[in-house]
Order: sequence, then structure tokens, then C-alpha cells
Amino acid sequence: IVIIYRENFEKFLNFPKTKSDYVQWLVINSNMLMIDKNVLLGCIYIPPENTKYASNDAFNDIETEMSDLIEKTNSYVSLVGDFNAKTKLLSDIVIPDSKLFEILDDIVDDDVLSYVYDYENLLQNDVPMKRYSTDISVPNNYGHKLIDFCKRNNLYIGNGRLPGKDFLIGEKTCKNVSLIDYILFSSHVFSLFKSFYVSEFNPLFSD
Repeated sequence: IVIIYRENFEKFLNFPKTKSDYVQWLVINSNMLMIDKNVLLGCIYIPPENTKYASNDAFNDIETEMSDLIEKTNSYVSLVGDFNAKTKLLSDIVIPDSKLFEILDDIVDDDVLSYVYDYENLLQNDVPMKRYSTDISVPNNYGHKLIDFCKRNNLYIGNGRLPGKDFLIGEKTCKNVSLIDYILFSSHVFSLFKSFYVSEFNPLFSD
């Protein structure tokens, strides 16, 4: 995993040292982005299922490090890269209902409410709740893991939702068949994105 950046940005960047083989972390200082928190950027590569490099623990490893770094760096999150996860149109948002609050019972406080209703920040930024994807493949095990990961951490799939040529499309990223490369983000980070698109597939560069 390689991250390339302009030299004049270096003073705003910090690369935490972690143990996971699946992600390279980068903390972007809030002063550069002019928002209230830093942004923890994770560049991801998870090897494909059914290969000798596959791991059922990859998402757990990433989540453990992410949770620790969020607390240490006071950050919002954006993750980008090749997850080898096929999600098609699976929903990444949990809409609370009365049954949820029955389960939560007496532990509902401001922090819990903020967590449960985080998706409303998308609505305020005109981000579609519905996902869009041209993926024609069936969701795989990694796809379900990615969706569960998003729901637990209030992260949202940006493909098909972000402004730019991919808006309301969700273009395929691999061999004109599947969408396995994603950008995920915290709801508060959406306003930082100005344009997002998927380049035409080139086998020389893989996905």
C-alpha cells in the first residue's frame, strides 16, 4: 500500500504506526481541512476470498485499529481502497425503530441518540439514503462483512452517492462486472468531497 502526497502538505499529515497488514493509516490535520476534527484516512487492501492470502479477521483487525486511532487522534473517518467485497445494493444504514429503543431500554442518552440518528447528517447534506450500484455479481461473504462493518461504525459507502460523474450510478470497478473498490466516510466528512468518479478499467493497473 502506497500513499503519495504533495510535499507542501507534509506538515499536516501524520502516519500512525500500527500492526495490520491490510491498512495504511494517515491522519489529516483539521487545520488543513478547516473542520472541527482531524480525518483518519485508511488506505485498504484486503486479499480476495478463497485465496491463500484470505483472512476472516481482516475487517476485525481494521476495526480494532480504527477504533483505537479515532480515540487517540480525535478524528472522523474515511476509508478507501480494494476491499474485495461485493455488496451490490445491500443497505449500509440502520434506521431506528421502536424495537431498537426497547432493546436499549434505560441506556438511551445524548451519545446513544447521536449514534443512532447519525444518518440524519446525510440528509442534511443531500446525500442519498438509497445506494446505487451497477454491480451485477451476487454479494459475497466479504460484502456482508463490509456492510456490517459500516453499520457498526456509522460509515457510509460513497460510491454512487458522492458528487461527480459517479453520482447515482455506482460504477463497477473490476472487469466491468463487480464493484469491489470503495470509499467509506463518516457522515460529517461528506461535505469535504467535491468530485468522485471511477476511471475506466485498465488491466495493466488492475482495479
